[in-house]
Amino acid sequence: MTVRKHLLLVVVLVAALLLAACGGSATPEAAPTTEPAATIEPVEAPAIEATEEVEPTEEVVEPTEEAEPTEEADSTDGEGAGFVSIEDIEDINSFSVNITIGASGEAFEEGASAFPGGEISITGEFVKEPLAQHFMMSLGGEGEEAMLGNIEVVRLEDTVYTNFAGQWIEGTSEDAPNFNDFLFIKPEDLNKLENLEEVGSEDVNGRSTTHYRGDKEDLAELGDEGADMSEVEEAQLDVWIDDEAAFVVKMEMVASGTGLNDDAPDANGEISISMEYGDFNEEFDIEAPEIETTDINDLLGLTDFTLPEGASIDLSAPGFVQATVPMELAEAKAFLEESLAASGFELDADLSLPDAGTYVFTSGDTQLTVILTEQDGSTSIMMTTEE
Repeated sequence: MTVRKHLLLVVVLVAALLLAACGGSATPEAAPTTEPAATIEPVEAPAIEATEEVEPTEEVVEPTEEAEPTEEADSTDGEGAGFVSIEDIEDINSFSVNITIGASGEAFEEGASAFPGGEISITGEFVKEPLAQHFMMSLGGEGEEAMLGNIEVVRLEDTVYTNFAGQWIEGTSEDAPNFNDFLFIKPEDLNKLENLEEVGSEDVNGRSTTHYRGDKEDLAELGDEGADMSEVEEAQLDVWIDDEAAFVVKMEMVASGTGLNDDAPDANGEISISMEYGDFNEEFDIEAPEIETTDINDLLGLTDFTLPEGASIDLSAPGFVQATVPMELAEAKAFLEESLAASGFELDADLSLPDAGTYVFTSGDTQLTVILTEQDGSTSIMMTTEE
């Protein structure tokens, strides 16, 4: 996955979150084998040498002496690093996070390649038990670029509230984004790196950490598919690992030069991603926002309409409801026709498909659009009204 594609992924994730609230890669080039070999060679070469020349006693002792140089002492061991995610640390029940994702330069200036406002900023507060999350995302930009604006999400156990354009929408935990999805580098990916350079010891947000640094070749090893860094001129990764619990407290990544954007491969640009945890085991006051109403009749302007027994409302906002009913599609359609008739609505348009359908009901100047989608023995219902 190229760096440019990851930035688009972030925007897609944001869009997916909004669509959930509103109802609705190429194989990377392998890093040259000669470069990693050169990096690992100081550690492995003596061991191979000793195996081939068993007879001389001096050659057997030599690997022990070679294990002491600074290069090896200042590097992580791929098997022994054992970096973990903060979610796996039992002694930390709450924390905050700050993430900044930026893109600048000619490579990201025009058209679909443009990065709204040049930067995405995400701040969040998390409590593991009882489960509570609150985060805000700013996409920056001005005018049309600010169309997505600011997004706020609150999660309390299995209920998720999303605020978009000043309107709170209630949903389920299935609509909650995974915070790690916003990161180009996930903490567990660092276990794949065998030769990060140790920079030194530093205190970060009250935690004693060891600062490690990697280069372009190290970044190419990250992720399930790796990152295509073959045309990137310069790149650097910095991570601060907690000395006690071995989780990533802070992470920074920057890449610059050409090859950052598939749409403008010859244009110069720079991308940067930073992530930092803090406020460990602090108390956060995360509460459900005030929502004016969740009654389906009030939301849609209906009268005497009720969902069938066993139905659940997944998302709701004024003029919009998304629900799941324990019915096959044909049964759900028949139920809606009968129930909406009680509210004075008649079926005006019918576009039926084998496992989905769009139906328009009207009552005077009010139009109610219903989209049904069959899924595993139940049917998803999305209802919107307009006048």
